[in-house]
Amino acid sequence: MDTKTRARWEGRGAMIDGAFDRRTDKDFTDGQLALYAALDAGCREVVICGGLPNPTEYDHDHFLGNLFLLAEAHERVGGDALSIRFAEPRESIYLVHDELTIHRVGDGLNRVSFLPFGGEGGVASSEGLRWQLRDFTLPTTRANALRNEFSTDAPSATITLRGDSAPVLAIHNW
Repeated sequence: MDTKTRARWEGRGAMIDGAFDRRTDKDFTDGQLALYAALDAGCREVVICGGLPNPTEYDHDHFLGNLFLLAEAHERVGGDALSIRFAEPRESIYLVHDELTIHRVGDGLNRVSFLPFGGEGGVASSEGLRWQLRDFTLPTTRANALRNEFSTDAPSATITLRGDSAPVLAIHNW
């Protein structure tokens, strides 16, 4: 990061650890190091920006690896005590362990997709979605819950997983 950009971020209160600046010979990714620093500092609400693939680069491997940061954070802290998500200008990604409520953004179409993460997902119930997912199974072999939509008048959508469900990725775009 150049000096001017670094000064701008520090002026906003960002803590920047330069120990690994421009080093590629390390045991953890930059994302892991940033996450560990945030959790070690006591943060329990983590928003990761810039974690989705850049369409002009070959960085899908980093994006897929970054998804595991969601699971790592929950493993280190515990699901109930942590709010973590990827945030982009028109999309957020969450890791659901038990229940998640997502609030509508703007007046336009809000879509939500669900994918199992680490095993078969099981939805006990949902609210505020056009296609309800009561007693719905999210198998690991196919993506059968993509591009659901908020109900027309719903200010939010909630998904509740079964007790035996693996975590589920919830991808909200608007």
